[in-house]
Amino acid sequence: MRRLLLLLLALPLLALGADFVLWRWAEQQLATGLAEWDATQHENGWTLSAGTPSPGGFPLGATLTLPRTTLSGGADILPGGIDWTAERVVLRLALLHPRALVIAFEGRQSLRAGKLPAQVFAADQMHAAVPLDPTLPAGIVDLTAINLRNAATGQGTPGNGLSIANLQLHAETRAGTNEGEPAVSVSMQANGIGLPQAVPGSIPGGVSWPLGPSIAHMDLDGAIDGPMPHAEALPARLTAWRDGGGTVAIQKFSLEWGPLALGASATLALDQDLQPMGAASARVAGWADTLDALARAHMLSPRAALAAKAVLGLLARTPEEGGGSEVEIPLAVQDRALSMGRIPLARLPMINWLGN
Repeated sequence: MRRLLLLLLALPLLALGADFVLWRWAEQQLATGLAEWDATQHENGWTLSAGTPSPGGFPLGATLTLPRTTLSGGADILPGGIDWTAERVVLRLALLHPRALVIAFEGRQSLRAGKLPAQVFAADQMHAAVPLDPTLPAGIVDLTAINLRNAATGQGTPGNGLSIANLQLHAETRAGTNEGEPAVSVSMQANGIGLPQAVPGSIPGGVSWPLGPSIAHMDLDGAIDGPMPHAEALPARLTAWRDGGGTVAIQKFSLEWGPLALGASATLALDQDLQPMGAASARVAGWADTLDALARAHMLSPRAALAAKAVLGLLARTPEEGGGSEVEIPLAVQDRALSMGRIPLARLPMINWLGN
């Protein structure tokens, strides 16, 4: 009986000791993995800097907290480069799921892309899940953000800037792809998109968003196909990608904004001058109310809105499954000209990939 009692007392201590050993192993895995990732990114022209990492998470998992984290680089991808900062980044491995790395982004963050001003933002919850399974393709990330919002003013309310109630993003990257194979694929769902507040005097009446102050949802499924070359200069990289049969395929894009319901798909490439070309098909519902709203906001003249409604009314059809009428619109981009069928709509500006 005495031996049984001692054994019963020893079992929790043994379990705690085993958990501690496993925790220490997971902690070392996090530190080693971070160092290897940092070295790889440094070879690719990126610089990671952070305060002194602090371990934690015992007994349920291992965490490594990086204060004042900054990642800079990407000048070969985007003229002017990219700078991203965060107050804290927490790397987490659950002891029961060691093949799933969770990266939490806490506090304020800022992002500067190219020559655009830095954007400061925050979220109630924002984390990325990265599988560590060697049987899966490299570069899989699932990002979740709850109440993502502009934080430049310190208020973080939807009226102060762009906000997204719920954002889900799945991205995959593959190395060594050939023509027709996706090098990068993205799937995104965003719900409850609050638009920045109206700027008084921006247009007559001070109404910046004629279709309403929020977008109910926006979904996107797309991929960049073809080989991804590693030329140093961006124009040379784009030329090699184009010559290798590179395309951008948008399998699905949908948007619900006030009366407007939009669905579209497109395939785009680059022409000999590295300008976009391709074709798209858009399906539009709520077009009559949308045109009326644009006219009320003085973005269209009443006469133009009436003429557009008359033309679209001739093209409209009622779906077999029922509901309101919708219009199928074929679009094309060629030689920097946007057209609907054979009707020219607009002349597009020249894209300068050097950013001069």
